[in-house]
Amino acid sequence: MIIKALKGHSNGNGLFLSPRHDIFYKTEPEQGGESFKVSGSAYKLSRDRAYHHGTLLLSTDLSKISVLLKSNLNILKDENFKFGGVSSFPSPVTNIPNLSYETFLELVLKEFNPTEPLIEISELTHNNETIEKYKQDLESWNWTFSKSPPFKMMFNNNELIIESGIIKESSNDPKLINKSLNDLLLNY
Repeated sequence: MIIKALKGHSNGNGLFLSPRHDIFYKTEPEQGGESFKVSGSAYKLSRDRAYHHGTLLLSTDLSKISVLLKSNLNILKDENFKFGGVSSFPSPVTNIPNLSYETFLELVLKEFNPTEPLIEISELTHNNETIEKYKQDLESWNWTFSKSPPFKMMFNNNELIIESGIIKESSNDPKLINKSLNDLLLNY
């Protein structure tokens, strides 16, 4: 639907959907005809909610993306810890040329034709109890760690195995076992 909405924009015809359902932009042949990722997404389904997170690069400072996408945690790759999700796949990225946020919003609203008024959520959104509750839930330790799949990480030269936010194994410090990862990180 996003690609269809943006076909009304001068650069919308260069957009296409990848097999992984990311949106790419192909430059004109005189600009090299290269393809760049301009949108990615992730989702999570739970019993009573569906969460969808998407991006669209319009006027992003591309020099900061790689830094922003790296976790502070030293997560280790391990054959024994394969998650059910889809792994990220690095791609060269770019902004959709000459597309302002206002124009993007206008085109998407026209295509989606919502039957209910949309609420734009930004750092400036205030006094909406439902949004504030979701925000608090998504910032909570419970959301971030307690429902995550098991993973292995290094912390202070100590290899830890974390399950549901709890340290289950520690290579150098048995006192950490059954402690919350959150407590460990907060006290560091």
